[in-house]
Amino acid sequence: RNELTYYLPAGWDAVVEKDIDGDRAETTALESKEPRFGQVNAARRVARTLFLGSAPSSVAGKSGIRGLDRARVLLGCLQPGQTSATYADALGRLADRLHYLNSSGDKTQDTTRYWFDTRANLRREMEDRKRRFDDNSEVRGKIADALKTMVGGATFFDGVHIFTPHNDVPDDSALRLVVLAPEHWYSRDEERTASGAVLDYVKNNGAKPRYRGNRLIFLAPDMAILNRLRDTARVALAWQSIVDDVKDGKLNIDLLQKSQAEKELKSAEEVVPRAARECYKWLLCPVQHSPTDPKPIVEAFPLNTTGSSSGDEIERVCLENELVITTWSPIHLRSKLQELYWKDGKQAAGAMAFWEDTLRYLYLPRLKNRDSLAQAIRTG
Repeated sequence: RNELTYYLPAGWDAVVEKDIDGDRAETTALESKEPRFGQVNAARRVARTLFLGSAPSSVAGKSGIRGLDRARVLLGCLQPGQTSATYADALGRLADRLHYLNSSGDKTQDTTRYWFDTRANLRREMEDRKRRFDDNSEVRGKIADALKTMVGGATFFDGVHIFTPHNDVPDDSALRLVVLAPEHWYSRDEERTASGAVLDYVKNNGAKPRYRGNRLIFLAPDMAILNRLRDTARVALAWQSIVDDVKDGKLNIDLLQKSQAEKELKSAEEVVPRAARECYKWLLCPVQHSPTDPKPIVEAFPLNTTGSSSGDEIERVCLENELVITTWSPIHLRSKLQELYWKDGKQAAGAMAFWEDTLRYLYLPRLKNRDSLAQAIRTG
């Protein structure tokens, strides 16, 4: 190995170690997982053949047709009495997973040519880097950034909290939108994951009970789309790491590949916000239809993920479904007072006491602010 790489320029040691031969090479890993390859060292034979057949032309800087076609690769691997099928399968598997192996044309065709180069195959490099990012740290952070852009400026709410634990969501009179973390997904077939999280926020403020739970509205991800959102975040993170490594001199690629990586990063960054909007499509509202109901429930309302901005769409759904009331009819105010307050000879209720009750109890309307109540009192 050292004798071969001695005649090659810098960069080939990494190619041999990662893709061709050695304890940590992809070929060794593939042969360990696939006994039929390991029995004849098929993966390493294919990689060695490609290395010996393509590295010299790379060093010589020859232009034109590069690499070896399938027939020549198989000819370099086969021994008397062996069939080509095992080596052909190994070539196909390696073409999908080696970082420095390049190919021209459709890999299913015999005319496809293969060659090694010290410059990484960027698409395969990206796919490999995707697996490094953890759902609960980097991926979660990337999704949070997209959601900040999507709903962070929603002026309908006094506060927007993205993946914020309930102990950090203030227990006050402000109307707040809580964006649930990815693990609290919603599905029509399985509501408990998101609903449990919603009721936890409504009841708790850290170790203390929450007293104003009727000020919270929730945005939840769709379970069926969540994996796609996570994947788009990983892709963007992977391309960003490639571009960063090129700038820092840690990844050796040419100007054309550098331009490709920058274009791919730009495209990936544009996809993440769209995927976030498609995924975070459920508005969840805790309700209790009467004071005698044994416990509150969570109702779900789908959002239109196209057209107007997310903030405008959330506001529309809140108003059309009376999840939040901006203008309250005096008739409805009188009805609530008669139903719940004007009892046992009482014909009066304090405005501030009633306002405080609307902040606390899920069976009372969720008013936009205190002015909504004041207007109902004045006009009634």
